[in-house]
Amino acid sequence: MWAGILTNDTFAPLRSLAAPNARRANAHATFGGRWSLVESLGAAPTATARLHAQATGVLERWGIASRQGARADDVPGGFSAIGDVYRAMEDSGTVRRGYFVESLEGAQFAWPGAIDRLREAPRGNARRVDMLAAVDPANAWGSVLPWPQLADPDAKPARRVGSTVVMIDGALALWIEPKGKRITTAMGVDPDNIELALAVGTPQLAWKQRRRELTIELIDGKPAGQSPWATGLLAAGARVDYRGLVVRGVSPMAPQAEPDPEPADDAESQDDDA
Repeated sequence: MWAGILTNDTFAPLRSLAAPNARRANAHATFGGRWSLVESLGAAPTATARLHAQATGVLERWGIASRQGARADDVPGGFSAIGDVYRAMEDSGTVRRGYFVESLEGAQFAWPGAIDRLREAPRGNARRVDMLAAVDPANAWGSVLPWPQLADPDAKPARRVGSTVVMIDGALALWIEPKGKRITTAMGVDPDNIELALAVGTPQLAWKQRRRELTIELIDGKPAGQSPWATGLLAAGARVDYRGLVVRGVSPMAPQAEPDPEPADDAESQDDDA
């Protein structure tokens, strides 16, 4: 399957790889479904069609095609292999070439719609908070975009399993090491955004833990309880123990509390006064 030789009409064998060993022994889960040779499903694509599909895939994933994007997607032959396809698409008016994103080297190609979305003004005043696994394909930091400078010089951000990133309006605010014991803030970020990332991101991360709690030992290389960011976490409900700050988990889908209705007695007294 990984080599592209076989395919199946069910995802059960693929899901069985993540199942416990006891369940993986089920022959139906591991080998079930109908298997087919990929070559029997139709004629093999031509070299041109394959390159066009690879070039379109990079555009669909990143919105902006660049050398870093092709490198992150492990495109065979790199960006140079699909560069001619982008130039042909530019000549036909399908994509546009320009310098759209800073820190991306070389020529960049994008759908016209993607360029319009980059140029449009933000919608609304609410800031968007995104918490992602560092290895999530939606996290561009460490793959297409270089990691920004962090407040802790000893921190070494990487796309490691278990690490987490918290972004405010797409900008990196926090990098959290596996198990959440160490949190590092990004340099040059508005302090209000850092506080928002800590107040929203850490409870969501704690919710994913087995005990629905997250113990933070270090923030920017300092003991969490002595960090200047501890005040905001304590105000948000964290508590202090001998290890550091303990944040209780909050479900991302938890409804917001509504204000209590005014007591009926007060309403009647107001009517009487009137």
